[in-house]
Amino acid sequence: MRSDNPSTRAWGREPGGVPLDFAVIGAQKSGSTFLQRRLGEHAGIMMLKHESSHFEDPDYGRGGVQDLAALLAPHTSSITGLKRPDYLPRPEVPPRVAAHIPRIKLVAVLREPVSRAVSAYFHLAVFGFVPVMDPSKALTEILDGRMQKDHPKSQEILDFGRYAENLRRWRDWFAPEQFLILLHEDIARDPVGSLTTALRFLEADEAVQLDSLGSTANPGVYWLPRVRLRAARSRRYYAYDTGYGKVSPKPMSPLTWGAVAGITAVDKFVLARLGRDRRPAIDPAVRQRLHDYYDPDIDDLTQLVDHDLSSWQGGRR
Repeated sequence: MRSDNPSTRAWGREPGGVPLDFAVIGAQKSGSTFLQRRLGEHAGIMMLKHESSHFEDPDYGRGGVQDLAALLAPHTSSITGLKRPDYLPRPEVPPRVAAHIPRIKLVAVLREPVSRAVSAYFHLAVFGFVPVMDPSKALTEILDGRMQKDHPKSQEILDFGRYAENLRRWRDWFAPEQFLILLHEDIARDPVGSLTTALRFLEADEAVQLDSLGSTANPGVYWLPRVRLRAARSRRYYAYDTGYGKVSPKPMSPLTWGAVAGITAVDKFVLARLGRDRRPAIDPAVRQRLHDYYDPDIDDLTQLVDHDLSSWQGGRR
């Protein structure tokens, strides 16, 4: 039964603890941003606008939980949530969340892992974590373990798509009924129905306007000239924490700020308008290698979440 008073619900925040009720924990490059935006528009839900890394290293050891509680404190009368797709695969996060919010509800949006891996490669390339090259060549180097020697974060491109392995780690700490699993293709096909399912899971008012949701896509950048330009901007704009594989804005001189602004303008007003950001065709042999890599995990995931995922298994259709 739906409760409008978060303090009286049988799930979510702990009395006197971190006032967090639910988290969208994954998967990266799978449509979680759409869910974050639409849930955040609901009058009874407060979603943090920026991703929360408070339960990850090194933030957790630097007062991350206290900082998160302070961010949420003004919104205790709402159902509160956050989005952080990186939480799903990070082994340190589930026990920490369980220690502070054992009754939390967890939402995961999952995408066919081969397509997700391609998008993830371009995402990391834009941020300067992996070299910009033909994606088939890049994915071959990652599958062969060569790129990881100089670019260790590239291993995430493979690891973050091992959903069953990652979900089982969370299931060690949370009951099955605390999870909602949505599929990327279902959200694209029926965004209204998917959002209604999420609202029902959160016991939020479903009698809201859901007819005009707009695009469910969070467009990626795939055209290599744009990727190279954005990577050049990232190297000027961000400080890189190589130990934890993270970036943060760094202080910039007026000259560097001008260069970043100029790169941004060229990207936004010139390259973006040329309409060449089409998803690239991946060499069939490389795509099959990715399917072979993920198929055992998909078999496991099918049993774990009780979904028909046969369309994800390219080699067995």
